[in-house]
Amino acid sequence: MLIRRSLSVVALLGLLGACVPMTPAPVVPVQSELERQTLVINRLLRQAERALREDRLMSPAADNAYDRFQAVLQMRPDNSAARTGLQLIVMRYIELGRDALARQRMADVERYLARAEVVGLGGELVDELRVQRDQQLVLQQRAAEQQALLVDDRSRLILSPSALNDRGQPLQQQLQAVAERIESSHESLLIVARNDGEGRWLYKQIKTLLVGYRLRGDIRIGKTAYLEFLPSLD
Repeated sequence: MLIRRSLSVVALLGLLGACVPMTPAPVVPVQSELERQTLVINRLLRQAERALREDRLMSPAADNAYDRFQAVLQMRPDNSAARTGLQLIVMRYIELGRDALARQRMADVERYLARAEVVGLGGELVDELRVQRDQQLVLQQRAAEQQALLVDDRSRLILSPSALNDRGQPLQQQLQAVAERIESSHESLLIVARNDGEGRWLYKQIKTLLVGYRLRGDIRIGKTAYLEFLPSLD
């Protein structure tokens, strides 16, 4: 009887346990598509900002700031951080372009301009650098023409009124070429200027460039300013 009663108790406890509801496992909330996209965007922005700091602007192809900012804008076209990042890329290219322009590395200037234009947010900065590039190209062309004039058989170099008025780099390049020719050929020089002060200034500039060499020549006043190379007086 005792054994039979014990079995009944065990059976009763089993039935009771079956009736008691078990505590459900905690439900892990499903991450929404918006949340997943936000995580991706934040990661892309961090990577883009790091690439920007390291001057990986548009290269290498698989790891640069431009591609990552663009990826963000494809998901969120109104993302202000990505648009600001693209503007910073343009500003960096403009900075590099100005430095290359100062060093007269025109091929690099063209490359940086082209990349800034691809980004498309440069506006006035890109236009300004393009104007500066064009001005530098004009100066280089003039200098090349002036140099060509000095190395041929011609004996007279016409000085443009604008160059004389500005007394800037183009004129200085001309006078440097004149000094080099005189030092090499030992020619004398006739300076024809529009007024006495201008003539004396030209003489002083050329004499200063002829370090250790005596400049022989004369100054005259004329309507058109020019430098004429004359045979050596020695």
